[in-house]
Amino acid sequence: MHEEQADTDLEDAADADDDDEQLVEQGPASTKQPLWVLPLYSLLSSEKQQRIFQPVPEGCRLCVVSTNVAETSLTIPHIKYVVDSGRQKTRLYDKLTGVSAFVVTYTSKACADQRAGRAGRVSAGHCYRLYSSAVYNDLFADFSPPDIQQKPVDDLMLQMRCMGIDRVVHFPFPTPPDQLQLQAAEQRLTVLGALEPRRSNDDKQPPAVAKLGHVISRFPVAPRFGKMLALSNQQQLLPYTVCLVAALSVQELLIETGVQREEDVAPVSNKHHQKRQSWAASGNYKLLGDPMVLLRAVGAAEYAGSQGKLASFCEANGLRHKAISEVRKLRVQLTNEINLNVSDVELCVDPQLKPPSDAQARFLRQILLAGMGDRVARKVPLAEITDKDERRRLKYAYNCADMEQPAFLHANSVLKQSTPEWIIYQEAYELQHGDGGKMFIRGITAIEPEWLLIYVPLLCNIREVREDPAPRYDSASGKVYCHVDATFGKVAWELPLGEIEMPLSEKSCCYFGMFLLEGSVCPQLADFKPKLKSTPASLIKSWSNLNDKVLRFKRALITRHIHSRQTLLDQWQSDPNFLLDEYQNLLYDVALSELAPIWPPIQLPATTN
Repeated sequence: MHEEQADTDLEDAADADDDDEQLVEQGPASTKQPLWVLPLYSLLSSEKQQRIFQPVPEGCRLCVVSTNVAETSLTIPHIKYVVDSGRQKTRLYDKLTGVSAFVVTYTSKACADQRAGRAGRVSAGHCYRLYSSAVYNDLFADFSPPDIQQKPVDDLMLQMRCMGIDRVVHFPFPTPPDQLQLQAAEQRLTVLGALEPRRSNDDKQPPAVAKLGHVISRFPVAPRFGKMLALSNQQQLLPYTVCLVAALSVQELLIETGVQREEDVAPVSNKHHQKRQSWAASGNYKLLGDPMVLLRAVGAAEYAGSQGKLASFCEANGLRHKAISEVRKLRVQLTNEINLNVSDVELCVDPQLKPPSDAQARFLRQILLAGMGDRVARKVPLAEITDKDERRRLKYAYNCADMEQPAFLHANSVLKQSTPEWIIYQEAYELQHGDGGKMFIRGITAIEPEWLLIYVPLLCNIREVREDPAPRYDSASGKVYCHVDATFGKVAWELPLGEIEMPLSEKSCCYFGMFLLEGSVCPQLADFKPKLKSTPASLIKSWSNLNDKVLRFKRALITRHIHSRQTLLDQWQSDPNFLLDEYQNLLYDVALSELAPIWPPIQLPATTN
């Protein structure tokens, strides 16, 4: 009997079917059986997929056990019988959090008809359906929901906004995405810095596309990966980020021989696990975590490919040959795109790319955080749990910023045993167990909590600007920096005391004015400091409002939002006499004619017509 079972599409599944691999590896021993059983699924290598088209050994009958990859656009010769279970494994996304869950559901009527159509393509055939006509009529949907309604639409929204389509929600899609999908996409793009923040919750105007957003849209990858590429043109990080982004964009690069179970509390038995642990050995390599494993795997595979040993390398190290080939194609595409759009960059796919240094690995952790700022998790505080059984159950558990339910580290993560306090993750997914489910996260990288204020400022809540240590002026950037007490996200996780650029406020303008009077911003003004009627520090005192001349100087800065050297230069570009009168009124025995020749007291950048 010729059988084909279209049950589940492993292209979207979390783990490949290891039993199918074992069937293939049995080889000639199966020829003694009446059936020649071959698996077929999308992650299977091209060579093994082609076996279904090869002649069947004499005395055997072909039986193809397939996922719904064989549902359409594939004709297997001499298949006369199809056994259809009527089921498929569907990857469902939470439209707000992006968490995925794999659920076995009924297929659609259109898919069931396609499965039946696989029988008798060359000659007469028959389809055996393992469900009744009542189930087909009552429980099967007419068509499967389109992907645009099932997955995050961040890249779609960014591309449309960069094309000048501001009202994405009103665009006449053939099948429009859900309103929640669009709102979540806008929020994630704003956190990334691709869209400007809304000025208020009542602002009906769509947020403008930031300069960074236009740069991100040029890369053929998800926006979060595009931001990682945009930030990497420093410290010679670009080759590593291209490699990392390509590896993260391709699903199921590593072969996992273990199965994730609810009771797992230690790494799953895996013959490749020790090798991967050595790839992320210590220091920042270890803290870079699972992405470091991908980086080393892709780099080593590229070298093996240049030596003509790619197939054997993949087999020896637990890599999917097909996925490695896709990674290389994407690396080449990204490399060409960067060379076309970024000047003074000569990037190539180097087969002898050395692993990053420890310092570069630390920078890569920060770059990953910049792209994954909405996927931050913190270890469950076990010290606050009194019950021993509950503490043991939550030993490897993390609280994610957008989820109430704790999530557990994937069993094959290289950081499973060290369990760092703060992490970012590449993917969150749910496994069904009976009536409930359990959350897992994978693609783990350890981060430092003080980085959150720098790389994910929109998700941090600043409670207080500290006066001690006192704010300082950075002459290199022309900005005022201060220490703040802050929390992270809606869950208000406490962050350590950190230094950031002083948020725009009346206080930041006053502090900038103080540094301006001291001569830190414009060195030419340092000569006039002894002639000031009030000390520069008086600008940050509340009683300074009683002095009309000081108050006029402060109001000039506050009204124009002058809080950095760049904002001051921009103002002087449009009005060269800005602050001249106000500053002269603060000085003893200095005439306006004495100040006018040197005003503005800093060299302005040349303008182009």
